[in-house]
Formats: sequence, C-alpha cells, structure tokens
Amino acid sequence: FAVGFMMLCLTLSWGQLEFEISEEMKTFLSIGAIAFHILYFIFTLVKQQFPSFGFLVDLVFLLLGSVGDWYWWRNGPVGKNLIVYTILMSYPLMRFWGVICSEVSYNPIREANNRRSDLLVYDRVTFVWVARSAKSVSEVFPLLNELWLKLEDAWGYDLAFEVCRMQVYCTD
Repeated sequence: FAVGFMMLCLTLSWGQLEFEISEEMKTFLSIGAIAFHILYFIFTLVKQQFPSFGFLVDLVFLLLGSVGDWYWWRNGPVGKNLIVYTILMSYPLMRFWGVICSEVSYNPIREANNRRSDLLVYDRVTFVWVARSAKSVSEVFPLLNELWLKLEDAWGYDLAFEVCRMQVYCTD
C-alpha cells in the first residue's frame, strides 16, 4: 500500500511541475509503479477467490495498469495521462486499503461469540463428578442441587436440561 500511495503522490506532485521532469525521476516513478503492480498481482492471487467478480475486476485493472506502466515508462505521466494514471492507481490502492482495514478490525473470537449469541445455537455442558466416598457426595450434593435450581429458575426446566447436564458417580 505504501509503495503505491507514494508513487501516486509523487506522480501527482511531479506531474504538476512547470518544467519537464528528469529521466531519473521518470525512471523512479516507473519502477515504483511496476513494483506496486507486482505487489498488487501477488495480493490478487493470495486474497481473492478464483473465479469471482472481484478477481476479474482486479485482473482488468492489473492489465490496464501494466500497459500504463509500459506507456509511462516511455512518455511519463503528464497532462491527460495523469488523470488516467490516477484512476488506474487509485483502484488498487482502495482495494489494498479495504483489505488492510477489514483484517485489522476482524476479531475471530468476537465473530464466534456473535454467531453463538443466537438462541438457536446451543452448547451442552455435562458436569461429570466421580467421587470415592458417599460422605463427600452427601456434603456437596446440596450445593449442586441449589445451583441447579437457580439455573432452572433463570432459564426454565426445558432449556436448563437441554444446555446443562450433571452426572455424579460414587464408587463407595
């Protein structure tokens, strides 16, 4: 993204000069634009699904940009060519920027939580307790029963039973 943005800014800046830009400046702009289009080609191959409309549009802009790179290598982006150059460089820049922003704001954990916030998707928790002595079960069982009743009061028996199960095994 930075290479393309720098080439677009420099081209717009240097294209507005009242004098002819030097050959070294033209070469620098052309090599920078070619490097950006190579990076854009790699981006298109890695990030886009083939075949898709987005892939085809990216490919068209890549081909037009490559023809433009060849043309500007010889003539330099000046005058009306500067408008075409700006259009051909702006689309890939917007695509890069869109992908960068979407990847920064993407949080897979939040996305999973959003999918699970609907009441139609349930996870079931099964609490399994294996104890060696009946005495320890008799001491803890009233607490488990109290927790179950609170859950049942909050969610109702059917939903509580569908989401949570308790199994207590005593080997005594």
